Amino acid sequence: MFVFPTSFSISGQISNCQRMYPGSVFKPMRSPLIFGQNSVNFTNVIFANGLFDPVRAYSPATSLSDSVIAINTENAAHALDIMFERPQDPPQIKATRLKERSIIEQWIRQNQHFMK
Repeated sequence: MFVFPTSFSISGQISNCQRMYPGSVFKPMRSPLIFGQNSVNFTNVIFANGLFDPVRAYSPATSLSDSVIAINTENAAHALDIMFERPQDPPQIKATRLKERSIIEQWIRQNQHFMK
C-alpha cells in the first residue's frame, strides 16, 4: 500500500467533486459506522477485520448488534477470509471462515419463512 502526503478537507473534496461533476450535490454520509447513528438500519452484516490490515480502522471492532457482527482475526491481511481456501492458510483464518459460515447458516435458518 502506498501512502502519499496530502491534505484533506471535506469542503475541498466537495469543491473538487462539484468541479469534476457539475451539478453534483453533496449528501452527508449517514453511516452508523462513522457517526454511530442509525445502526438499527443494518442487519445480517459480518465485518471480518484482519488485524494486520490498515483498512480495519474503518470497520467496527465490536459487534453493533446481534445481527451486525464484528470478527477480529489476529495476523490476518485484508480480505484473507474471503480468498480461496488453501492448505497453507493460517489456523485463525480457517476458524474465522467457520465462524462466518456458522453465522450465515443461522441467519438462513431464522429467515427460511421468507424463502417460500
